[in-house]
Amino acid sequence: MHRHLLTLLLSTLLFCLLATPVFANGSVILVVTDRMSIYDLNNEELTGFKKIVDEGAMGLLNCNTAGSMLPVHTYNTIGAGSQVFGTAYANKAFSVNTQLEEGFASEIYQQRTGITPPANSIVQLGLPRMELANNNLPRTVEMGAIGTALHQAGLKTAIFGNSDLTDELGRLAVSIAMDNKGIVDDGLIGNEILISDPQFPGGKHTDYEKLIKEVKTALNDHQFVVVQLGDTERLYQLKNDIFPEVYKKYFQQSIQRADSFLNELTNSMNNNDMLIFLSPTPDETLVAERKRLTPVIIWEKGNINAGPSILESGTTKHPGIVMSTDIAATILNYFDLPISSKITGRPIYTVPAEYNPVEFLQDKQDQLAVTYDARTPLQQGYVAFQIVILAVSLYMIFISKKGANLLKPAILFVVSVPLTYLLLPLLPNPSVPIVAFELILFAAVITIIVTMVGRGNFMNSFALLATLTAAMLIIDILLGQPLQKQSILSYDPMVGARFYGIGNEYMGVLNGSLIMATAFAVNKFEGHRKTAIIISGIIFAITIHCMAAPNLGTNVGGTIAASSAFLVTFLLFTGVKFRPKVIVGIIIAVVLLLLSFIAFDLSRPIQQQSHIGQTARLIIEGGFTETINIISRKLAMNMKLVRYTVWTRVLLAIIVVLAILFYKPKGIMAKIKSRYPYLFKGFIGLVTGALVAFAFNDSGVVAAATTMIFGAPPLIYLVLKETNKRGI
Repeated sequence: MHRHLLTLLLSTLLFCLLATPVFANGSVILVVTDRMSIYDLNNEELTGFKKIVDEGAMGLLNCNTAGSMLPVHTYNTIGAGSQVFGTAYANKAFSVNTQLEEGFASEIYQQRTGITPPANSIVQLGLPRMELANNNLPRTVEMGAIGTALHQAGLKTAIFGNSDLTDELGRLAVSIAMDNKGIVDDGLIGNEILISDPQFPGGKHTDYEKLIKEVKTALNDHQFVVVQLGDTERLYQLKNDIFPEVYKKYFQQSIQRADSFLNELTNSMNNNDMLIFLSPTPDETLVAERKRLTPVIIWEKGNINAGPSILESGTTKHPGIVMSTDIAATILNYFDLPISSKITGRPIYTVPAEYNPVEFLQDKQDQLAVTYDARTPLQQGYVAFQIVILAVSLYMIFISKKGANLLKPAILFVVSVPLTYLLLPLLPNPSVPIVAFELILFAAVITIIVTMVGRGNFMNSFALLATLTAAMLIIDILLGQPLQKQSILSYDPMVGARFYGIGNEYMGVLNGSLIMATAFAVNKFEGHRKTAIIISGIIFAITIHCMAAPNLGTNVGGTIAASSAFLVTFLLFTGVKFRPKVIVGIIIAVVLLLLSFIAFDLSRPIQQQSHIGQTARLIIEGGFTETINIISRKLAMNMKLVRYTVWTRVLLAIIVVLAILFYKPKGIMAKIKSRYPYLFKGFIGLVTGALVAFAFNDSGVVAAATTMIFGAPPLIYLVLKETNKRGI
């Protein structure tokens, strides 16, 4: 009898263990409220926000989507863990028991999806439209990726709140909590979660007393709870109907109510529960001011940080900045669940800070805005100046040599600008005019210094400038790119195409400057040429490692371009003749190099993997389709940039000038090749790098143009020198 009873008890226990997933962690509560900025949190009276900032970690959220930064896109992007399009149909979410004109929501949902929804669940009636909106994306995405992964693991989800108006639904947060079937297990998203208030614009606002009660109850048996506070978005939709001072008053009141809610929520959470607070969509006024990053805070009950901390992720590796696509990966990582390759984000982690996070992030937002505003006019001016110098050079070569000596400092000034851009973040940059002044002054100073050190010899000065530029870039990469992350001639954290490693602009600069610096050294030090060639090879290898190493932020296209250019240059230095076998060998060597870095990156934990590992994993899982998607996306981006970027103009101008100089003056290139054989070999390697960069980068035209910054000037100078009988 006892034996049978014991067997029954053990069997029951074993069944429970097998049937119920066991998670050491608690629950994740994601609280969202739209249109907030980092500037709204600089208020000591907001004790709830202050608590989670002081005890947790804070960052700025890049809200980029496949479309614009509107709520219909931003909420869907968070739920998918990938940049997707949204649609207003995503607001059509209801409790299954809701009576609509066409029938009960459960019936309408079944008619549209063929699925019978669970009792008491929330259903997304707009899911077919949402998926249709993303059918033409050049990558595979999954709507509701967070909810899908949680449901597959046996975890439950819930959603509370809305931003409904009298005549318009506001239920986009369901896109975050739902699975790929458009289902959330439980929640309240209707009028029952609102309270009438004749004083508040629109006549109703969130019933916080009921909201906190429902959330507390849900935390007992739901592992993922999404809370849409809603009032700030409700106000924002009515903004044009409200006087600015009235809008500001009620906006602040809504933030204070959110603050009180957070205070009560954090006090009632269980140990190990994680709270994520974020604003999915920025205020359009701030977007116009280039301040488009919104606040995000992560706080864990029972896991209080020892001091101030800021957020960072495997996607950005940029202290204080994370992507909205990282939210999905962070939630799944919390539950130790696998992260699908369809989720492009990476888990967020905390970084200790020795400063006030709010003030630091406000300063970062301000500085990024200045850099963003300065980028277009300064780049346009720089490109225009290069084209003018090219035109003047042709004039002096073919028409008049008068003033040729003035061309030397002008060319050196052009070549000094990339180094100046790199060093500018070391100076205060409070406004665009000051940045422009600093750029011109600093570039002029560098030009004067290299001219003095070179003792008036143009090639010595140029070689020194090329060496300094390459050396500073390599040092910056090894230090984690602190300068490139803030440079005007680099990637933009607000655009979000790249956050770390070397960008395509500086990739071209590094390839061009290093090749010409080593070519000059090999050409000049005739008595130590073998040693110079060996040292060049070592430096090339180190530079390829800097571009390809996953821990330094792999640039795949840059690695291909650098490997090809450096290998061609090195082989030319050693006197190898380029027969078909040699060309095939170069291609094989570059491919093997890339495969080795890919294998290494894939062997690392997913949260540490760089772009190359992420792309490889996507191809492995998606096969031929994903390969075509990636190629199509890169080709489309390159064609777009060819049409619209200012760098196309200078690249075309350089091509035209060089084409002319290779034919006229007649025989001039043969003389230069004879007198400066290794410089000419370096130029061939540089052109190789520019061509490969153009072919294998999604912004290849930019990389090719910046590579040629260091290729065209010395060649033009040497042509001018050879055609000027008096010498310059």
